[in-house]
This record gives sequence, structure tokens and C-alpha cells, in this order.
Amino acid sequence: MSSHDRDTTVHRLLLGGLALAVVSTTAVLTSGAAESAEVAGGRPSVVTPATGQPLGAVAPSGRIRASDPVLRRAPDGGAAAAARPAATVPFRPTMGAASYRAAKAAANSAPTVQKPSRPTAAPLAPPTPIRQFEGLNQSESGGLRPPDNDGAHGDPAGALNQYVAIVNSAIRVYNVGPATPTIASTKTLASFFGYTTTTIFDPRVIYDTTWDRWVVMAEAFPESATVQRVFIAVSKGKNANGAYWIYNIDRGGSGAGEVFWDYGQLGADQDSLIFTANIFPNSGGFAGAEMFCFSKAGMYNGLGVSSPVFSGLDATLAPPQVQDNNANAFLLAAPNQTASLSLYRANNCGRTGTTLVKQANIAVPAYAVPPDAPQPGTTDKLDTVDNRFQNRSTQYGNSLWNVHTLALGGFAAPKWYQVNTSTNSITQSDIFFRSGSSHDFNPSLYAQPDGTMYVGWTATDPPAGVNAQMRFSGRLPTDAANTTNEPGTTVFTSPTFYNGSSDTTERWGDYSAVVDDDSTGLRRVYLVSEKVNSQAVWGSRIAQGGF
Repeated sequence: MSSHDRDTTVHRLLLGGLALAVVSTTAVLTSGAAESAEVAGGRPSVVTPATGQPLGAVAPSGRIRASDPVLRRAPDGGAAAAARPAATVPFRPTMGAASYRAAKAAANSAPTVQKPSRPTAAPLAPPTPIRQFEGLNQSESGGLRPPDNDGAHGDPAGALNQYVAIVNSAIRVYNVGPATPTIASTKTLASFFGYTTTTIFDPRVIYDTTWDRWVVMAEAFPESATVQRVFIAVSKGKNANGAYWIYNIDRGGSGAGEVFWDYGQLGADQDSLIFTANIFPNSGGFAGAEMFCFSKAGMYNGLGVSSPVFSGLDATLAPPQVQDNNANAFLLAAPNQTASLSLYRANNCGRTGTTLVKQANIAVPAYAVPPDAPQPGTTDKLDTVDNRFQNRSTQYGNSLWNVHTLALGGFAAPKWYQVNTSTNSITQSDIFFRSGSSHDFNPSLYAQPDGTMYVGWTATDPPAGVNAQMRFSGRLPTDAANTTNEPGTTVFTSPTFYNGSSDTTERWGDYSAVVDDDSTGLRRVYLVSEKVNSQAVWGSRIAQGGF
């Protein structure tokens, strides 16, 4: 046992109709121990980066370990979360609360001006929804807001053909093979991860099409000043309702390094799962983002894994979903209120000798924090958050794609980028919106290796009487550079405004998702985003669509 004391728990599992006893161990760090089986070091200095991290190699700040996973079977069915009073997951700005409030106030008070005219060479036709269906809603997910929608599509050409939707704080599996999708299971994240001490939030999910595995990640609110759990679940096979290895990692720190681990993101390359998060010291301020990556071979077989932790990185660093066998994984950040994007290069992720280099600050036109989005029929606005990339990037070859929201003449508007990772430059980009009077935000993006790109987002348009609307657009590789089909296509329009709290700005997002659907070999995707079910209850909508 060395420096570790271990608490042993016996978990009862039901696998193939047989009751099995699985012994799992949870490492407990003893006084004076150098490291535990869950986490070793990795605590950033308590600083607030002002100008961003310098270019060059990033030295690891410690090492993180994940071991002793618990094998749990996802229930084949199950009830939704019990209703409880609504609670808000706060948004944690990385630029400091006072600076963020000032930036938002300036954006909200800025006069609206005419949006720029659109290019004359526009795409020929927009992508269109093929079918759509209801996602999880606030009443059946435990009452948290905002939902934090993410989703993934798995086994597209096989017998299962499943879509997994995840929100605060529930997960649902759909059978999407039938013309009308059916619900296979719905469960709380507490049940899924086997943890009830504090509430679980910020969920993410991906499907590994190479190895046919589901990967789910989320964090929990702190148990104490020194304990905050991060959960990673990896399926044993392609069935989203099958068994999962559950890893439970403490990222709360100890001593002077007590921190809050926030806005976790999940990506992957050929050999590893890539994790990032923003780090907020309990003593105040912002200590930058952190990144680590675990071996797929280890996690997919329920083994212990470890990785260097890279800390003090530029805020809200988005990991990629890499679509080829590139040895380099590129991570991207959009520091608030600047004129550059931060490009990082990770090498040997999940292997011995993992390295991280800040490769470039890529110049782009200056951007600022977006104003919040007004709604028709109420003075309450919807939160458009800051300039961060809200979900993972898409990477193939030397192309890296992502999208964020910025201020556009008194409006919120998304902008996507195709980054050339070889030349540290922007291949193309575009700002897009529903109309000249719309507020557009909460975007997500997926790009296919042939250059086809899809984007989903939320729009409101008070002069047109349009409540929060789920929208869908994109571009084909043959379209003129730097263009997006506008105004895109309406997927769903909410029946009313959202007024879920006593606040004048209602939490929205914090993210949406667009993911690949290659079940037909055609250019199609699934997208999921927030909508309004009633004035105090959020919902979500899932759509399949394409060119």
C-alpha cells in the first residue's frame, strides 16, 4: 500500500443476468504522502494571467492519476430525476467578476448599428433538418439551469444506432434507428456515476468511432475546500446502455492550492482522451486553464492511467476531436476582449513523453464580449456568456475549426474559424446571424474531413417577435470562402420567452453540440440545443439534418 490507506467497497452489479461482486478501492492520501492514486500535484500558481501565456513549451506542473475504476452497468431503463426546486449553476468568468460585469454593461449599453452587408457569393442552399425530437428538460433532469446540452451519436451503421443526450443533471439514450426515435433509458448523473454527495454538472459526451466506445465526463460541486470530484466514464463496448468503467478523480487540491475545477471539456485523438478545465483558486482570482490526457488503451480496459498536468494555460482551452491519426492534437482558446486566438500543440498524448507547446497567438480582427440577448414580451435577457469556445474543436489534417460569440454593433453574433495549424493563420472565417435585428449566440460546430461544416446556435429577434430559436446552417467545400448560408434554417422556435428566475439576465446554454452522423454515408449531423418549454422551464431539442 506504500503511502496510501485504502477504503474498500463492494459493489453489486447485474451483468447478463448474473449478480457479481466487484471490489473497488478508493485511495486516501495520508499525511505527508507525495501523491495519491487519484491526483498528484498539478496545482497552478494563484495568479490571474493578464496578457496570456508566453509562447513556447509548457512545463508540467505535476502529474494526475486515475486508478481503481468501478465497473457499473447503465440501467436499461429508469426514471427521470425527481423534481426539486430550480437551482442555478453560476457562470464563472475568467477575466475577473468586476471586469466581466463592466464588459457586459458596456456591451449591453452599446447602440445597435446596422450589421455588415453579406457577401454576394453565398452558398446555394442551406442544410435542412430531416427529423427532430424532444430532448431532456428541466423538470425531468433535477431542476438545474442552464442545461449544458451535449450529445453524441454511436454505432451509426450497426444494429444499435444510438444517440446519447446529456444535461445538468441527467443522461438519456435514444434508439435513433427507427423513423421515430425511441427512448432506451433515462437516468440521473448521480445514478449513472454512482455518486450522491454533491450535485454533478458540466457534463460532456463523445463517441469514439474507431473503438466503438462512449466517453462521458462531468464534475461535481466541492465536498469541501479540498475535495472536488471529476468523473470519467468509458463504456466497455458500443452499447450506451452497457457497462462502464467509472473513474473518480479529486481535483480540489490541498493546502494553498485549493481550487474549483470548472467548465470541463472533453476531446480525443487517436490514442488518448483529452481533458481541459478552468481553475479558480478558493482564495480568489483565476489561475488559468489546465490540460491533461489519458491513454485510451488504459481507460478502455479499466486500468490505472496517469498524465502530466499542464497548468496556467490560456482560459477556456477547447480540446479537439481529431479525425485522423495526426500525432499532434491542437487546442484553441479565444481570450476575452483581444485580437488573437491561442493555439497549443500537444504531442504524445496518452503516451510516455507527453508535451504541450503554446505554438502561436494567431492574429484575428479584434473582438469583444457580446451583449446579452433581449427577448420579445419581457425585459429579461438571455445570457450570451463571454468570448470562449463553448465546446470542442474539430481537427483533421492541418485544419482546426471552432466557433464563438462576439459583439457586433450592439448585437451578439457567432463567428467561426478554420485555423491552419501549419502556418498559424486563419484559412477562412465568417460572422453569421439570423437577420439584421437578431441576437445570435450559444453556437457549436462540426466539420467533416471533406471541408463540409455545420453550425447550430440560438437566436432571438424581438422586432420580429421571435423567441429563442434553434437554428442550423453550414457550408459546403465548394462554397465561396468566408461564407455561411444565411439566415440558415429554423429547427424549432420556443413558444414563449424564458423567465426562470428573479434575475434580469437568465442563464442560457452554457453550450450546445453538433456531432457527426455517418449512418448513411451522406453529409449529415445531429445537433442539440436549449429551447423554452414554458416561461420558467427550459427544454432541449435534438435534430438530424444535412445538405
